Amino acid sequence: MGRVWAVIGAVVGIVGAVTGVIGIWPILTANASGVDDLRITASPYPESATEWALPVGSDLSTYPAGSSEECSAAQLAWLQQSAVQIHRTLLLDLRNVADSGPMLSISDVRIEGERATNRASAVLVVCDTSAAPPRPLEAAMLDASSATSVAVFSAEAYGIQQEGLPDLPVTWNLAPGETGLIILRIGSSVAYDGNLVAGVVDKGTKSDIEITVDGVDSLSSPALVALGEVHLRAGSALTCVDEADAATPCDVDLLMAGQTPAR
Repeated sequence: MGRVWAVIGAVVGIVGAVTGVIGIWPILTANASGVDDLRITASPYPESATEWALPVGSDLSTYPAGSSEECSAAQLAWLQQSAVQIHRTLLLDLRNVADSGPMLSISDVRIEGERATNRASAVLVVCDTSAAPPRPLEAAMLDASSATSVAVFSAEAYGIQQEGLPDLPVTWNLAPGETGLIILRIGSSVAYDGNLVAGVVDKGTKSDIEITVDGVDSLSSPALVALGEVHLRAGSALTCVDEADAATPCDVDLLMAGQTPAR
């Protein structure tokens, strides 16, 4: 009988040990939040649109007029011959893929690279093959004219009209498992060639990470008139659009002369 109890005791001990291992296994294998768990991807937005830098003073008389507000194949071909494709509007997808741990804080979204002030400026032209409006998302603006400039949320974008109210630098806190989406518009009063970078705070320590853009080796653009906020939309004609005041028509000729229409 003593041998039976000894066997039972051994079995209970083994079961207890296994149960203990199972109990601590999730703790040992838990993915605690850290900068390596941050995923930031960027892609041109919307997918149906391409953006082009058309040199100031370009001849618009050869532009192929159409009958649709959508950008046609002929109009796209004209842009390919007359302008340089750039990537000004990006969708940033932010994800903290950790299972537990502290928040990760993202800030100081900026362009790091070379800048040149002696290059000719251009007018932004947007060629969108879809008439469907893009989904509304929080939009930020990055004036990449200076290496110290960071992306900001405009107070006006939230309907706050108050003189002297500063724009709000883009910051985003992501708890484990959380995600976020930001539309980022990049403009510059000087030409630049570089990469998109963001600062990340992890457990009180700040580091920089490079944000790669799908299908793009680096981001570059000539100086854009009005930072691209006033631009041309390719459709049946080249239509002047002011993102800050869509209800007020702007002057195509004035824009193509390199002058910012009164806003």
